[in-house]
Amino acid sequence: MVLRDDTINQTMLVPMDLRNLIPEDHPCYFIKNVVDQIDCSQANRVFADKPGEFAYPRELLLRLILMSVFDGGLSSREIERKTRTDIAYMYLAGMQHPSYRTIARFKVDYPDLIDESFKTTIKIAKEEALVKIHHVSLDGTKIKAKTSMNKLTNEQQLKIMKQHLKESIELDEEEDMELGEESGNGVPETLTDYITNNPTDYYELIPLMEQVQSNLSEIYDETPVNYQVSADNGYSTDMNTEYLEQNGFDGYISSRKLSREQKKYNLSDKPFAKDNFFYDNEMMTYICPLGQPLYKISEYTYKNKSRISHWTKECKTYPMQLFCSKGNRCRVIQDYKIPSKIRMQRKMETPEAKERYKIRSKTAERPFVHLKQNMHLTEFRTTGLQEVNTEFKLYTIGHNLKRIYNEIRRKNN
Repeated sequence: MVLRDDTINQTMLVPMDLRNLIPEDHPCYFIKNVVDQIDCSQANRVFADKPGEFAYPRELLLRLILMSVFDGGLSSREIERKTRTDIAYMYLAGMQHPSYRTIARFKVDYPDLIDESFKTTIKIAKEEALVKIHHVSLDGTKIKAKTSMNKLTNEQQLKIMKQHLKESIELDEEEDMELGEESGNGVPETLTDYITNNPTDYYELIPLMEQVQSNLSEIYDETPVNYQVSADNGYSTDMNTEYLEQNGFDGYISSRKLSREQKKYNLSDKPFAKDNFFYDNEMMTYICPLGQPLYKISEYTYKNKSRISHWTKECKTYPMQLFCSKGNRCRVIQDYKIPSKIRMQRKMETPEAKERYKIRSKTAERPFVHLKQNMHLTEFRTTGLQEVNTEFKLYTIGHNLKRIYNEIRRKNN
């Protein structure tokens, strides 16, 4: 075996095509094809015929950012470094070296191009027959905001902030008097399309579904209708179930009983808990664990809400009566008289609905696991809803790009 010469100081005398050094199946080519489908001409037109230094093409910066989220990173400094050390980044940057400040400003100034990138990933998945809209799964997850104990304010600082807010409000009112309330200084409603600071999911189903409909209308010639929508028990409200019915969606929202059943919640210590009662659709009443139907039904109003009670006196003669109800009383099962929510609860007790609901564990929960464990999205790096929304959207784009690239590569092989 002959020893090779050490060519560390070898100088290239002629220009070299970087593509000769990059494998044919490298994801940088896939990233380039994705950005080629995004129209950046309007963003570039802003810099035409203006004095000052040359600006980098918007598609160049977008290619670098999408390549970085594909690799699982968002650091602008790391992108700048890789344009000098990584051949794939050199190729996507055309051997140019934008500074980290330029890259960071692009993320803030061009959320519309990032939105378009997200929609483009769905379009590509549709064209490659990797996705079809027949079941939409909704879910939420909690991610820590960028904050720390050192940023907590004391009482004196709160007083100063309160005075500044008061002055700002007064100034705002003066501007509204001069310019009108629609002066363009409000916060766009689309900022909470993906990110919200609400601690619960109760009010998020309708905005999410409206955003889904908006995205689908731009991808499909005809927006799909009557597709299935699944969500966990956190979305189980009368407002959400009524919305799904009124808009013709085939909804599958988990009940508390189903959620406990799937999580294998231990009810052996409470065998007569409400979740152990079975609702018989033919008899239209509950059946207790011992087989006794609660055939008596009464309706009443409590705190301006209608309730339905299912009960029976037969349980007083059962030996297990003391374990089922307290004292000498009969057992009563109550439901709020919300037709749409009750219909959803009854529906989710059928075997067919339970099977369809299982789909969401793959489509909604797995991506969050990937984002948090593999892409290390445990805390946001930016502040403010707009910046955080862009940051999260970039993570989702990176997730989509990797999934699509791997599927196309597997299909070709």
